[in-house]
Parts: sequence; C-alpha cells; structure tokens
Amino acid sequence: MSDALLYTPSGCVLYLDLRKPVGDKLLDYSGHGNAGTIYEARLEYRHPLWGLFFDGKADYVYVGDKPSLKITGAITLEALINISSAEKNDMSILRKWMPGKWSYMTRVEVGKFQMLLASGGTIYTFGSGFELDAHRWYHVVGAYDGARRVTIYVDGVIVREYNFKRTIDDTDAPLVIGARSDGASGFFFGYIALARVYNRALTAKEVKRCYEDIKLRLLRRMQPVGVEMIR
Repeated sequence: MSDALLYTPSGCVLYLDLRKPVGDKLLDYSGHGNAGTIYEARLEYRHPLWGLFFDGKADYVYVGDKPSLKITGAITLEALINISSAEKNDMSILRKWMPGKWSYMTRVEVGKFQMLLASGGTIYTFGSGFELDAHRWYHVVGAYDGARRVTIYVDGVIVREYNFKRTIDDTDAPLVIGARSDGASGFFFGYIALARVYNRALTAKEVKRCYEDIKLRLLRRMQPVGVEMIR
C-alpha cells in the first residue's frame, strides 16, 4: 500500500486514505491538517483492496470541526465504499451532522446512496434512486455547486440531478466518518477505503477521472458493473 496519491482535483480540504492507518490515526493528504482518529474500526482486506472495516455497532473515525470543513456553499463529498448489508438504514459515510446541528452528510439508506444538506434548519435529501449491491466496491460522490444543482454520481456516472439553491447551515458539529457526529448512532456497516471533501463542486469530467484512476490503480481486478443513468 505504498502507492502514490490518487488523482485529486483542486479544492480538496480532506483526503483520508483509510487503507493506510498509522496506529489509530489517518493522515490528511489534503494539506489542511484534518487528520482522523480511529475508534474501533480495523484494517481488513476485501477483494481487491484493503480498507477500514466498520462493524455497524460502534466504529467510526473522528475528524473534527476545523475552519476548512465549515462549508456553507459549493461542496463535494467523495468516498470509496463496500457495504456489508443493503438492509441497514442510516449508514453514515461522511457526516457533519447530529441532533440540532445539521450541516452536510452522505450515507447509505437501506442500500441507497444519499447526500443530505441542511439549510435554515430544514433537511434536504438527494438520493441515487437505486439500491447498491452488498459486498461490492462503489465510488460514490455527492456534489453541490452552491448555486443551482446537486449531482449524485456512482462509479463516475451521473445517476441523479436535483435543482437546489440554498446556503448550507454552519454548525460546530464535528466531521465524523462512519457514524453520527456525536458517535451515538448512524453506524456504517462495511468497508471504507477513501474519503475526500472539496470546497467546490467537482465537474462531471473530474469525477469521471477520479473514478477511472481508482478503478485502474485500486479496483483493476474487479469485474466492472454498469450503472444506468436515472433522470
């Protein structure tokens, strides 16, 4: 696991490679100092790569609430995940979200990838519209351009687009991977190998390039599965 950094577009404020823990820490390759601390999750191999396994009960990675993560406009949340069950609800991926302190998050809800944004105390949900298969790696991305649109991607393909024009609520909830921000619920069940946050909306071309780089360098032994576009 000594490979060079993956292709990373500009605007990245969090880059955690969950294949490469250093003790109980995860280095932040974005240069913004948003290192993660691992609680219970353990490094395991899930063909064809390593990742942190979250048991769905108490495991998570704590990142915190540094200024670079207090994003209220354009944002992209990216992850490489492998769920162990398509039946479990509220499985957090990247989450800056807890009771009374909602900002932004991605999760898997009964097999469906979702991005949630809070604005003016109201929760807005943007979903992939179809169920992910358990025990398969997926590259999932939610991007908001800060002005008019939220775009959901799975494996480099746009699967849903939504009209949206609001400011994301700024709260002091810490960013957590694999659980709700207070570590009390919303536990992820499965593997996460990569988590990145950007302070802008990646373009479709950039998301595609991210996925192609991951596929070439990390998932090259996996059989490709097509994803149909949903409008």
